[in-house]
Amino acid sequence: TLADMKKWGDVHLAAFQPEQGGHPILSRDSYETMWTPVTEVPDNGEQIGLGWFIRNQRGHRLYGHEGSDEGFRSSFWICPQQGIQITVLSNITRAPVKKINKGIFDLLTG
Repeated sequence: TLADMKKWGDVHLAAFQPEQGGHPILSRDSYETMWTPVTEVPDNGEQIGLGWFIRNQRGHRLYGHEGSDEGFRSSFWICPQQGIQITVLSNITRAPVKKINKGIFDLLTG
């Protein structure tokens, strides 16, 4: 659910926002290890860390994951630098969730 994805984003952002009082599930060092690019994603300008996609947008670094199956698509990205998390969920197989996610980030950081 969207509420569950919010909780998921909150625990990851907590490592970078201790003043918010959250409880991260991993140390900041662990995130730096996971979010170190390992390889490039062909043809889209992103990289892959350990289980996370990595992209730069509007001068900010974002980390996320996306998924799909017949009948749904999802796009989850966080920007620790800005304390932003964006989740787009769709029950349409071919919905442009990444494009929507990027557009929302542009609006928020405009």
